[in-house]
Amino acid sequence: MKQVHQNVRCKSCGRLLPGAYLGPCPHCASTMRHYTVNIAASGLQMRGSLKWGMTKEYYKKNKPLYWCVLLITVVSPFLGLVVAGMLGVVIGLVVGLLTFVLGLNAVTKVLEIREGRTD
Repeated sequence: MKQVHQNVRCKSCGRLLPGAYLGPCPHCASTMRHYTVNIAASGLQMRGSLKWGMTKEYYKKNKPLYWCVLLITVVSPFLGLVVAGMLGVVIGLVVGLLTFVLGLNAVTKVLEIREGRTD
């Protein structure tokens, strides 16, 4: 069973007007209208959906490179102690650059994004 209820109001002053009335509002003379339709029915069905998302952020270690960088960092001061002069400066610079390049790949930031939807 379905019931339909309609009403027409003046959009300017809000007064209720007869449904078949076509002229200007008797109260404010506006011709703008606001129409409302309400429908009531038995056996109403509703549907819904859900959208979800999950973000996981973590750092992943490359263990062999990580331990190699750590070892070079610990050993390099002792290398400077053994080799002195300009040769020591050059070797220290090369070892430092090697450690820097390896260090960039030793730890990686990982961002996992998962999304889903249910209907």
